[in-house]
Amino acid sequence: MFQGGRIRLHQKPVTAEIKACRPWLERELDFVKPAIAVAMGATAAQSLFGKAMPINKNRGMLTRLGGTQALITIHPSYLLRIEEPANAEAEYARFVSELKLALPFL
Repeated sequence: MFQGGRIRLHQKPVTAEIKACRPWLERELDFVKPAIAVAMGATAAQSLFGKAMPINKNRGMLTRLGGTQALITIHPSYLLRIEEPANAEAEYARFVSELKLALPFL
């Protein structure tokens, strides 16, 4: 259960499940050839990079991933769990500024 009584509706996938789906992600990236891939949250970052990528250490930086740029940021649901209004506002502003890094690639 999250702070404030919010219940997680879905369980986070385990590493084996993430690895099992990786071939589909790789094929989709090969087919679509996106200019940028945005990983929102730890699971998305692990899926994209094939290994655990600490969010706070890597968020907001453009990283080369093959022929694609990659951007790691928080999962939007994190913003809903921040109880302190000032912290929530600051995190939202940071999230928006990180997403703006993707604009030149669209």
